Amino acid sequence: MQTLIACASSVVFLGVFALRSSKMRVPALDISLFQATNYRYANLATFVFGTTFTTLFLGFILFLTRVWSIRNCRQG
Repeated sequence: MQTLIACASSVVFLGVFALRSSKMRVPALDISLFQATNYRYANLATFVFGTTFTTLFLGFILFLTRVWSIRNCRQG
C-alpha cells in the first residue's frame, strides 16, 4: 500500500511541477523543450534505459537469492 501511495504522490507532484513550470516566466524546466522531437525521444530513451538497467540489477539479486539460494550478505 505504501508503494502505491508513493507512486501516486510522485505523479501528482510531477503534474504540479509541470503546471508550475509552464506558468513561470523563468521556469526550472522549460516545457517547450519537449516540443522538439529529438529531445522528447532522447528523454524517452534515457528513461527506458534507466528502467531496464535498474530492473537488471533487481533480477540479478532475485536470481541469486531464489534460484541459487545465496544469502544477501554473501551476494556482494
